[in-house]
Amino acid sequence: MEERKRGYQGRRLAGATPKQERERKPQRTENGSRRAVDKARRERDPWEMTPEEKVSPVEATSVEEAQAEPQEQSVRQAEDKACRERDPWEMTSEETAPVTPGDGESVSAGRRAASVAGGKAAPAADFDSMSGSADGTSADYAAGAAGPDDAAGPGEGSGSGGTAVKKKKSGFAAFWSDFGYLIVTAVVVVLVFRVLLQLSWVPSGSMETTIPKKTLLISWQLPYVMGDPVPERGNIVTFWSDELDKLLVKRVIGLPGDTVSFSGGYVYINGQRLEEDYLDQQGGTISPNQTSFTVPEGCLFFLGDNRSGSNDARYWEESYIPVGNVKARVLLAISLTGGSSWQGVRAIG
Repeated sequence: MEERKRGYQGRRLAGATPKQERERKPQRTENGSRRAVDKARRERDPWEMTPEEKVSPVEATSVEEAQAEPQEQSVRQAEDKACRERDPWEMTSEETAPVTPGDGESVSAGRRAASVAGGKAAPAADFDSMSGSADGTSADYAAGAAGPDDAAGPGEGSGSGGTAVKKKKSGFAAFWSDFGYLIVTAVVVVLVFRVLLQLSWVPSGSMETTIPKKTLLISWQLPYVMGDPVPERGNIVTFWSDELDKLLVKRVIGLPGDTVSFSGGYVYINGQRLEEDYLDQQGGTISPNQTSFTVPEGCLFFLGDNRSGSNDARYWEESYIPVGNVKARVLLAISLTGGSSWQGVRAIG
């Protein structure tokens, strides 16, 4: 009581009247409300403040508030760190809500984007490692935040906020992109079957039993495309017959300059008997029209392996075929039809 009196007397001595004392009380209340407004302003999200609010002066807080603010900030930081260290998949919707800054604390754009995306969008992501650039761009990538650029389609933007646009192909580039593989395939097919290999069909049995009737032949033709090499005796080749106007397949018997003769069912080359192990029947080669043939230079003499059923050089009006008419040497014979002497695939020597 005495203290109240002394305080009252001190104010009286300072020149304050009781009326003035009553007027000072509302002023003290007004100062307290201003401090509450300033505190609320500091606790607001800086991203939601207007430029005027950001630059407006803030009055000094009281001693108690100044001491309490660091404690509240340290507690808030400890809670935020514990929340970040938790598994985002186990967080509640309130815990994964956007992060708001505390007193004197700022939130980077990357942290805001990561918090808005939610911990559930980036499990096991450490927000402390996302304090990269000032605008938070690196943090957005580190946290895997689903921003507007992530959902943008071609030409709508890039993850870095740029304006990269996918160029639309036109003209030859677009045509090649759509049909280039067809062109390459066609070129390969033409190269293989017009330059390297030859496919031909044998409808008759003039080469039985080496090549059955209705057989597909695969022949090597590159040497004959590049030039006119002379095949070896005994080779089976395909050639073009000008007399019959079609492609034939026969065995080479007489080379340029040879004399081919027939006697006792056997073939003789320059007076020596020709060993023909490839024939199914020995001693069955006859020549009713002519018994001896001399092969001119640059020409070949052909016979079929089926000597009793082959229309070959023994019966042609033009018995000699120019070397330039040879097209390919037979490599494989594929016979898959019934009624043939054999079925399957065989290499032809």
